[in-house]
Order: sequence, then structure tokens, then C-alpha cells
Amino acid sequence: MRQLEQTGRPPEGFKINSLGALQEFVKGVSPDAAVTLGNGSKKKSILITAQTQRRVEEAVAAASSGVPLEYSVRGKLRGRLAVLNSWDQDDRSFRLQILLAPGKPVICGYKDNRLVTELGYGFEGIVEVEGLLHYRREGIWPYKAEIDRIYVLTREQTVSLKDLVGLLRLPEGQDSVSYIRRVRDAE
Repeated sequence: MRQLEQTGRPPEGFKINSLGALQEFVKGVSPDAAVTLGNGSKKKSILITAQTQRRVEEAVAAASSGVPLEYSVRGKLRGRLAVLNSWDQDDRSFRLQILLAPGKPVICGYKDNRLVTELGYGFEGIVEVEGLLHYRREGIWPYKAEIDRIYVLTREQTVSLKDLVGLLRLPEGQDSVSYIRRVRDAE
């Protein structure tokens, strides 16, 4: 905080989302309020002034201007092939559900007609796509992709329940049903 107040630039490694949160915090503090910051063992009192608020705003503006609103990188992405729109010649696309963010599907477009066969094999399964991934500044996951290649990952269950028998030791005095309920209910 002191470095940011003195230089108008955040310390190295400070993320733009953290700067935004700091800006909200500083704006919420009444002028000339004394705020105590520390890790519990040493406390340093920092006075939040109009200068502090101005410096934080400068840092946010500088950091925001360095990252474009949208940017693209070549890469790979894995997910579930959810919605397929391969029949429209003008708009060949599909939606890929990212496993860690299923509520934010990536719209994947492609031009190569040969990919239709791979899409058919991979429908409702897990695939890996490769191509140009488009991101928004505030997003972690791409929102759009231009696909060059599609790899269909295995659709079959590779591990059967027989293979799992004996791998898990249950706590003393507990059967499998009650154990699974406790894990499910986070007890």
C-alpha cells in the first residue's frame, strides 16, 4: 500500500482484480480515516487520504490500459462437446463446456468440413480442441475459439467398479452408504 501511494504503481505481482478490490475498499473509507493493516503480529497504521485514493485510481488506470479489452492466443482447451451446430454452412460452430466452469460455455467455430466427423464421434463426450482462443480482460476462460483441430478423448469408462473394490478403506464402524452420505453432505 505504501509503495502504491508513493509511486502510483502497484507492487510487482499485484493482479488487476486485486487492484479493483483495493480501489473499492479505498473509496469506501471515509476521508482521513485511520486504517490498521497488518498480519496480526505487527500493525502499521496507514492514513487513507485523497492522495491515497488518487494514487490507487492511477494504478488501476495504468494497469487496465496495459491489457487490451480482448486478446487472443493459440492454445488447447478441454471440455464436453455440448451443443453442435454443424449443419449451417455459414455458421459452423459448437459449444464446449469447460469442466471447471460448466456454466460458461465456449463458442467454438470451425471452417474445415473434415472436422464434422470428429465432432460426431465426440458429441456429448470429452474433447480437446486446438486453435485460436479469444479472451476478455476480466475473464479467466476463453469465450470464443477458432478451431483447427479436434481430439476426441475416450468416451468409454476406463475404470470399472470392480477395479475400485479394496482401494478405499472405510473408517472403523462405518458402512459404505453412510460414508458416502457423510462425504456428500460434507460432515
